[in-house]
Amino acid sequence: MAALVLPPLLVGGLAVVARLQPLGAADMLWQIRTGEAVLRNHGRQTADLFSFPFRGHAIHDHEAAFEAVVAFIHGRGGMTALWWTALVTLVATTMLAGHVARRLTPSAPARIVGGAVLLSALAYRSEPRAELATFLAIALAHWFRREARGEPDGGRGDLARRLAPMLIAALLAPFHGLVWWTAVVPAAHALEGMFERGSRRRIAIDLGVALGCVLAPELTAPGILVLNFRALRGSAILQHINELRSPFELLYHRVAVLPAYSWLIGALGWWGLVRARRRDPDGPILTSDALLLGLLLVPGLRWARFALLPVMAAMPWTLAGLAELAAPPLRHRVLSVGLPAIAWLASAVVMTESYGLLNKTVGFDFDGQPVGAVEYLRKNQPDARLFHSYNYGSYLIYAQFPPRGVVIDPRAQTLYPDQYVKRYYDAVTDPKVFEAWAVELPFDTVLLAQRHKGTKPLRDYLDKAPAWRLAFSDSVSLVYTRR
Repeated sequence: MAALVLPPLLVGGLAVVARLQPLGAADMLWQIRTGEAVLRNHGRQTADLFSFPFRGHAIHDHEAAFEAVVAFIHGRGGMTALWWTALVTLVATTMLAGHVARRLTPSAPARIVGGAVLLSALAYRSEPRAELATFLAIALAHWFRREARGEPDGGRGDLARRLAPMLIAALLAPFHGLVWWTAVVPAAHALEGMFERGSRRRIAIDLGVALGCVLAPELTAPGILVLNFRALRGSAILQHINELRSPFELLYHRVAVLPAYSWLIGALGWWGLVRARRRDPDGPILTSDALLLGLLLVPGLRWARFALLPVMAAMPWTLAGLAELAAPPLRHRVLSVGLPAIAWLASAVVMTESYGLLNKTVGFDFDGQPVGAVEYLRKNQPDARLFHSYNYGSYLIYAQFPPRGVVIDPRAQTLYPDQYVKRYYDAVTDPKVFEAWAVELPFDTVLLAQRHKGTKPLRDYLDKAPAWRLAFSDSVSLVYTRR
């Protein structure tokens, strides 16, 4: 009985530890306001509502369903309700993954160790994010697809389960524009068929479904393909986002540790699956499981944004692979008790140290947002013609300030042309470009972060420029106004 109850309880308990911090994803702020518009209009936004230069212009709202869900929850209970939603979702997901992993690996202590390590790797991304739809799509598609192995070739059940990835991609497309990643599922199964000399007909169907997973989302969320092609070309705004650098480059420059750590945990899970498959070719772990995890590891080498793919999108199988590696030492009686406890405590330390010890836990972390600066401007310059940092765009949309709209924000390539974005980045590094732009638009107020490296040249210039004065400062941000 303890072997059934203890692993999910301990993993669920660690999931609670992972959420003992406020929400911090700034994207959620603009998603809430966009979602309110989606609910009001009973459909996705086709024209921008929040920017100054592009208000009314066409926008690719590629996650309207997610925005509506977030706005609905926020409307019923604010940030507190969203925090509890994140907690319940994370606990339920990890406990369900542990239950599925039980079918793949029988050792309860090994699953506790694997679950602890896995959770510490995904903790920094354990918030309500649109990308979770991509992870869910891949996990569901693989589960349905691998269950087709027992069906007779060409039977209705076999065909339905093979088509499942394409249908799931189309269904979840309005939640996020990356659901075409679901194509890795039929691709993994097609490779499995090639390696094991399977039916050519099944391989052809899987390859066709892989193509369908890329094309089908366009039916339920038009514009996704255009958006992704633009991102692949390296839009100007994405070139400045750390998540599109290699996780190991971020580690080398001491920018972020957790993306590289998450990728390595996924790689360990893949190694464990390969070992289990070699040890027991007729066991519950399939070649397609290892192939899927291997395909999900590849993009994480190049882009930190995808370092979590193997950990989140294939959670039960990553957990099974980690458990396979942990099982041999856990056969000793002393280690079978001690190692799970050590793994649990060590993972809890990794999580809490990653975020720091925060006093306010439930809700959203507004400490890094320009709350004080916006309050000052509302009172003293309610009609400010504001130039501001890119990272502040989300909060300004949420705060619905300034009235004329934001200059730029993290909606990125869904709205802003590359030429405009390049001019913004030139303006924060070159005072001449900034002054020319300030006359053209025009700006009479500037809001910048106190210690952001990217805007330091503009801060240094405004501190000395005779035409500008520092009107407000706090520990987070600075406000400059024209004299």
